[in-house]
This record gives sequence, C-alpha cells and structure tokens, in this order.
Amino acid sequence: MTPFNDWAEMDAWATPVEMLVETYGQDEAMKILEAVTGAVASIENAVNRFQPEFSSTTAAAAARPRYGQVVITDIDPGQQDAYELFLRNVKVAEDEAGGRRIRSSTAQGIASRHITLTLTESHAQRAALPGPPQLLRDEYGAERAHAILEGAQRAVRSRRFQVLELRPELSRTGN
Repeated sequence: MTPFNDWAEMDAWATPVEMLVETYGQDEAMKILEAVTGAVASIENAVNRFQPEFSSTTAAAAARPRYGQVVITDIDPGQQDAYELFLRNVKVAEDEAGGRRIRSSTAQGIASRHITLTLTESHAQRAALPGPPQLLRDEYGAERAHAILEGAQRAVRSRRFQVLELRPELSRTGN
C-alpha cells in the first residue's frame, strides 16, 4: 500500500521492475522476476479512498505497529446507506471508547468494498480490542446495538479478515 494525495504523484514512482533493475542489474532482476512470477496465483489492484467520516483516530497510533488487521467487506450496492449508517454508529462508539481504526472504500476496483485497518504492536493487543458488537452494546445498549448490527448484516455479501505482519525491510516507504 502506497499512500498518495494526488494522482500526478504516481507518475514519478518507479515500477517494481525498475527498482529491481536499479538494485540488482538487468540479468539478476530478470531471474528474480521469473522466480516470483511462478509463485503468484493472482494479482488484484485497487485504489482506496480514506474515509475520515467513518474512521476512528482519536486514540494515539501504535508507537511501533507490528501487525495490521485488515477487514475487507463487500456489500450489496443497494444496501450502501444501511452499511454507512452502521459505520457511523461504530465510529461514535469507537471514538467514545478511544479506539483507532482507519476505514476506506474502493475508488477504483471492486465496487462497494469497504476496508478497515487496525494497527497494533502485538497479537495480544489486537485480541484485547473490542469488536463492533461489543462497542455498539456499550454505547447504545443491547436492543439498539442488535438493530444496527442486523441492518449491517443484511448489507454484507462477504467479509474476510487478514492479519498482516508489517515488514519495513521489505517495504517501500514514503512517496
């Protein structure tokens, strides 16, 4: 993931192939690419738009995040309003509880996809974070939380979770 503010910034970025050639030379770069190409099952490219109106950033960021929990939710396009109502309610509850989750949606790529990112320093810290059902119950009470969650569930087509280990030594940082 490489953040940017303006599409024009991307014009100056080196491609992965250009970076390999610059670092290893043409012959070695081609050997690396051949080895990697056989190991890749599929590639998906998307541009995601940060959504501050649904993100909870009141808590301090993890000092040295090591893990990123990514929740990818595909929703029924006809249920966009219902899902955004859920996100607004969760944001209020997260802000009240001091949570920190960054949300985005697809600007280019698969339509009606929402992504939530939570950065933590350890698996234990991630496991201790309350999920949306608990946050909503704490903020709104069981009955209203149940209604909010039901509306969101009707909107969801699929949801998958990934926990990624951040590897700075393998990452391109900055723009």
